[in-house]
Amino acid sequence: GAKKPAKAGVLLPGIDIDATVAIDKLVTEKFVFTNARGALTVSGGVVTLKHFALNAFNGTVQTKGTLDLRRPKQSPFNLDLDIKNVESNALLSNFTSFGQYLFGKFSTSTKLQGDLNDTLGLNPQSLLGNGSVNITSGKLLGLPLMQKLSEFTSFSELREVNFSNWTNAFSIANGRVLVKDLKISSSAADFIVGGSQGLDGSLDYSLTVKFPAAV
Repeated sequence: GAKKPAKAGVLLPGIDIDATVAIDKLVTEKFVFTNARGALTVSGGVVTLKHFALNAFNGTVQTKGTLDLRRPKQSPFNLDLDIKNVESNALLSNFTSFGQYLFGKFSTSTKLQGDLNDTLGLNPQSLLGNGSVNITSGKLLGLPLMQKLSEFTSFSELREVNFSNWTNAFSIANGRVLVKDLKISSSAADFIVGGSQGLDGSLDYSLTVKFPAAV
């Protein structure tokens, strides 16, 4: 259906679309996705995703929600995300410095809203959301905090913490990820963590560590 030019989105023509899509390779400025499949509608420059799925970071992402492309410099989105078994290092390193130290199979269910810029890149300060995280068969490697803790306790196993399971709830607001009840079970020690991680790399955490009796 034809739309008046004044109502058309800058990134989309002034038409309504109701379609199923199949995209073998989807490229943005910062990310490459594959095997994108799903249904979507476009009306007045607003994209509505219906059960949309794609492969990314060696795992899968399923989503539904809206992306408003009517303003080129600020594109609000509101999405439900179900992310399964992606590589945590590959995904999280794009959003926080902490991600470069964390490895493992990352899964999360979350509701997320925020803004994209004119290159469809994420504006971290605009993010709002909440959800839960599970990471399996992972490790913390090279994290400065763990290096210092290893020096303080003379327990070298803390330099590389291999864990079987990591779980926590989280929320995102004001450029920070608030972490609740983060529990990590490993052969070196058990950890309980609470606090926040800034998307600028800053940290504000409380940490409880349960060491083996031998230590």
